[in-house]
Amino acid sequence: MKTMKKFYFIEYNYVGPNRDYPHLNYDYVAISTRMPETGTTNDVSCYAHGEYNALVDAQVALEDKFPETRRDYRSLDDGEIERYLVGEYERMPEPETAEWVYEDMKENILATTTDAEIDAFVADREENAREEHEIDLFNLYYIVKEFRDGLRND
Repeated sequence: MKTMKKFYFIEYNYVGPNRDYPHLNYDYVAISTRMPETGTTNDVSCYAHGEYNALVDAQVALEDKFPETRRDYRSLDDGEIERYLVGEYERMPEPETAEWVYEDMKENILATTTDAEIDAFVADREENAREEHEIDLFNLYYIVKEFRDGLRND
């Protein structure tokens, strides 16, 4: 009797202390024909989200849980059929994010800027980064808040 091939929808997340480069764009999801070993190894957590009899069922489950993904072009691991990075856009590392927004902060952020104004500033810059440059700005809120707080301490 022939054994039916099973498909597994698997999530991998970097959970170590260094969330910035080189692990910034590490988190990914995959569909594999190998049952995963779940748990955490070398700062990477592995979660199994189900076993499926058909590839299309695993694909639908992945798309339902992670509607915003992009193709991961790194080499596939043994048994993997598809792999996607989590998030629609690549994340810009924190130092580059700070540099990218620095002149804009100098012009628009004052010591008297409120948290609500920072929220609006960040939302506008993040939308622009996604629409114009297809990137996510890593930790932008904290960068802007730290800049404002530094002005208050001067």
